Amino acid sequence: MFQMTTKRPCRKCGGTGKELDPTGVGHSMRRLRQNKGISLRDMAKRMAISAPYLSDLELGRRDWTEEKIAAFKGVL
Repeated sequence: MFQMTTKRPCRKCGGTGKELDPTGVGHSMRRLRQNKGISLRDMAKRMAISAPYLSDLELGRRDWTEEKIAAFKGVL
């Protein structure tokens, strides 16, 4: 479906490599949303977040939380 984790440890934060990759997750989520024919605004409304916030999530500018991923999957 989509890659949930990074492939290597983060040099900046010393992460384990098991953290969510916000860019990869975001691009995958956008592709899934578009394939279902759901607009950004409609998806954001169904997730109870703003459209700019969802756009930032999809572009990797904000981090996906497990709750946001669950809300996204719930809409699909």
